[in-house]
Amino acid sequence: QDLAFAPVLHSARDSVERDMAAAAASSSSSSSASSSWAANTISQKKDGSISVEWGDKGITDEILFEFCQSRLGVLLDGLPNRDPPLECIVDISGNLLTAPEPLAALLRRLRKAPLHITILRLHNNRLVDVATAVLAEHLSEVAAASRPLMQLHLSGNSLSAAGVQVLIEATHRCGGYPRP
Repeated sequence: QDLAFAPVLHSARDSVERDMAAAAASSSSSSSASSSWAANTISQKKDGSISVEWGDKGITDEILFEFCQSRLGVLLDGLPNRDPPLECIVDISGNLLTAPEPLAALLRRLRKAPLHITILRLHNNRLVDVATAVLAEHLSEVAAASRPLMQLHLSGNSLSAAGVQVLIEATHRCGGYPRP
């Protein structure tokens, strides 16, 4: 069990939570969803993997994009470089995500981190076909880096057959699947 990362995670998480609380206190227009959803949502499991539990937090495109631009780096920059990288499960299900840009910002930043995102839960959002281009790029990039995504949860979104076809074709082209 490799829990050496735990102090770094706790320190970075505490810093983000302090910054978010300060921002909420200084802005009377901040909603509770925009200021507190990330508190106590990232943890390290006993097996050493990281769990990001952002499901059912009322996260909108604007909230996610702002978090990616201003706070996510604080959490990810403190991660130790490891080989193999830390496995990570990211759950952003049950939110209000619709636009591809915030999702792209999140996935780009996660790809730069020493993490292997094994499971990405995006079900029960409001994603439409334009988001599949972002997901297709992610599938290709992580497969090329030998960190293929093992599960992608998309049920309960508004994807058409054409959008799903984009993902199937990207998965086939990237060469990361099936795994040996």
